[in-house]
Amino acid sequence: MMLFFNSISVLTVILHSITIFAFDLGNGLYESRTNITVAANLALDVRDIVNYQNVTNGGIEKSRDIYLNGNHSDISLHELSSKAKIDMDGEPWFMLYRYGTEDLLRLEPDYSADGYNDTVIPGEGDYADKIVMKYLENDSIDWSSLADEGIVFLNVWMYVLHMLESSVRSCQSTDFNKAKEYVDYAAAYYIGADQNASNIELSHLNGHMLYSKFQALGNEFGTIRNNKMANVNHRILFQILPGMIHSIETSKCEHHDDYKNLRHFINQAVQQMTIPLMQGLMKGLTLGNAPLASLFATSLIPQLEVCGNAAHIKYLREHLVDLNDEMNAMEVDALQISSIVQILQHSYPCLGLTCSEVGSKFDVGDGSDCEEIFDESLGIDGYEIWSNGDKEDVLEHSLVDLDINLVNILLKMNAIEAAKDVYLFGVHTHETKYSLPGHNRYTSLQIISTDSDRFAIPLYTVFKDYYGDLDYSHNQVLNLLEPNKNEQFEGLSRYQRATAVSILLKSIVFMRVLQGIRTAANVCTSINDYDLKMPNIWDKSVAYYVGWAESSLRGLLNHQCDFFNSCISLNKAETDSDVLYLFRKGRTDIYNRNCNDLQRVAEDLEPLLLVPLIQGTLRTSISSEALIAGSMNATVGEGYAFALSIAPVLHQSGVVG
Repeated sequence: MMLFFNSISVLTVILHSITIFAFDLGNGLYESRTNITVAANLALDVRDIVNYQNVTNGGIEKSRDIYLNGNHSDISLHELSSKAKIDMDGEPWFMLYRYGTEDLLRLEPDYSADGYNDTVIPGEGDYADKIVMKYLENDSIDWSSLADEGIVFLNVWMYVLHMLESSVRSCQSTDFNKAKEYVDYAAAYYIGADQNASNIELSHLNGHMLYSKFQALGNEFGTIRNNKMANVNHRILFQILPGMIHSIETSKCEHHDDYKNLRHFINQAVQQMTIPLMQGLMKGLTLGNAPLASLFATSLIPQLEVCGNAAHIKYLREHLVDLNDEMNAMEVDALQISSIVQILQHSYPCLGLTCSEVGSKFDVGDGSDCEEIFDESLGIDGYEIWSNGDKEDVLEHSLVDLDINLVNILLKMNAIEAAKDVYLFGVHTHETKYSLPGHNRYTSLQIISTDSDRFAIPLYTVFKDYYGDLDYSHNQVLNLLEPNKNEQFEGLSRYQRATAVSILLKSIVFMRVLQGIRTAANVCTSINDYDLKMPNIWDKSVAYYVGWAESSLRGLLNHQCDFFNSCISLNKAETDSDVLYLFRKGRTDIYNRNCNDLQRVAEDLEPLLLVPLIQGTLRTSISSEALIAGSMNATVGEGYAFALSIAPVLHQSGVVG
């Protein structure tokens, strides 16, 4: 018996030692339970490339050889990008970057071309590798010396996200151990070998991967903590990655949907890892460093595609990104730099950034020239968010149309599962950026579409009864996002599916706006809920209508006014002016507690908010007349969705049976 217990004791010690054994990264930055030594050694290839760049004879050739073939790890830096088309296919952030860096992907395909296959996405997906190779093949020291920056901020940056995405996929497949391992690998590529953080303040001087680069930029922009660690590094290494591990260990990935929290953590990681990209671009602009500015502009513009301002993106491409094509010098004066900076700062809310997170511009000590774009008017003259409400929460809800934009892009790239995740879980609208594991509070389009409060809307009842489905809008979207379950939608082209889903999502927002204004009007007579609940509900409804990008309900209305000759100025519909007037009046009625007037405002708004959906139905019907049967043109999908969004109203009015 004693021998038995001694054996158990020995076994316990052995198992315990296995459990606590860890691979240390960066002298205490991260402890991995996975042997990530080989992965971390990839940083040594970056080190050697930098060292050889300083060798006069044959240095650039040797750097290029290490980049292409590797030296210290089981994968080369070149392969991080060259194999991405296969390894990262369908992953949301890779597909977004592929879309944003290959011009041909932003145009609807020529379906009549010989041998056209709509399931094959054009291009190679190796955008990062192509840019880095230009640096390694250029004789100019200004460009070739940036090779390591390009490698880390393009190749490695995306590969870290690939590891996190692999964790999500493993958890989705209920592979608990693999899910944890991939988080460890993400940390290995993020920190790398040779990183020594025993002295945090000097830790940017001895590493080669993202941690070191982010630390340097944090120092330059003043975005560091009291312990001298860059805010970004702290949040990634001490909040997000541990949060993912905690979520995996808590859920055990036992159920198919346990990956939801991991998806939210990745969204937070992207937001944090975008901060240094913005800092690098600001630095390049301020120093007049064309190679640096071009590199970081290239790394940011794919995300700006979601922000939806085509004029801004075109301006940045022409002045910055196109420099990469010919390795030109940057020819922009101080006024143009100021304009570019304003464009970038205007994009902060879309990217989930703030002035304080990015820090001061490289030549400004306190960053006082940066103004937060989120104002209290929601971009409406004469409007102000209710002072007693949660203003930040209201402003966050104006970003919901960015999820519509992202879904649209992903579907154009045939990344249907990724688009479905955006719809189900949300990306841009959340109440708490760094919440505890398991307590992320995102407002997704799926949550909006199935909100039980919509039962109070008279028009919702019309739709529900017509379709015989409480969750009709949710199921209409899923029909398109789960084509393998619905044979009638399997043959849609990528662009047909994208436009159809986008319109259905806008019709969901339409119903959410109605829900808010009707609920606010109903609450008006309730003394208990009046002071806080009603103004906040009204403000959120306005935020949903106005949105952030051209994909908002307001954007749809203004975009179509030229077709119907109803513009009062460029891309400004007369109906939009009427809607904004009623929103302002409703807010005044709330302030003065004119409940009867508020009810009338709510009733008057409903037909006006229907206008963009009615116009869309008419416009696509007219445009489709010239199309042949079986056309793969996007207008077909758009028309289908518009018809769904208006059919119950037409049925109620007796226009259709």
